[in-house]
Amino acid sequence: MSAQLVLPETPIAIEPGGHAVCDALVRNMALVADRFTFEVVGAPTTWATVDPPVLELGPEASGCVRIRFHPPRAAHVRAGNTPFALLATSERDRSSALAEQLLALNRFFDTALELEQRAVRWRTARYSLGVINRGNATVRLQLSGRDLDGWLVVDCDPVEMTVFPGAAEYARVHVRLRRAPATPEPLSFQVVARSDGHDPLLATGRLAPRRRRLGWTLR
Repeated sequence: MSAQLVLPETPIAIEPGGHAVCDALVRNMALVADRFTFEVVGAPTTWATVDPPVLELGPEASGCVRIRFHPPRAAHVRAGNTPFALLATSERDRSSALAEQLLALNRFFDTALELEQRAVRWRTARYSLGVINRGNATVRLQLSGRDLDGWLVVDCDPVEMTVFPGAAEYARVHVRLRRAPATPEPLSFQVVARSDGHDPLLATGRLAPRRRRLGWTLR
């Protein structure tokens, strides 16, 4: 082995969409001068650079290179510890040295709700609720319906949902008239998605009641 590499002893914390750096100590173990080429291997290869990428060291001399990390704020950059390694290759004899460490990627929460009407029949309506997780960690949600005007019953199926990073899941929302409204003004309701440690997410829907000969219906 022509080189010795030393990385920081603790994982490197970083926020997706942000930047972090770490310095690596490089020592030429040979009794002659050598040039070393560096590259990052592992998951962060596409969003890590080494500066300088090539370093020339005299016999038994030491130097330093800096690794810059710039992970995108995207679902595929998963939260948690991600292993990486710094690889140094000798120009003189093509031998290589490897030092390993972890990136501690923080979580970010980016979940959206999409409420779409599917059918309206007499005094009931059916909706599809899409839950899209654009964050980098799994989210677990509790779903519930909220009547804003006092005329509707709103039920969700299922009432609990797990959505993985970069994925979407769907729930059925059933709405029905609880009792005849006083006026034909539009009626509003909400679907509430709750997750521990985050503000509730809301999706709002509206239905227009219509008086018919046999009573009130929805449209």
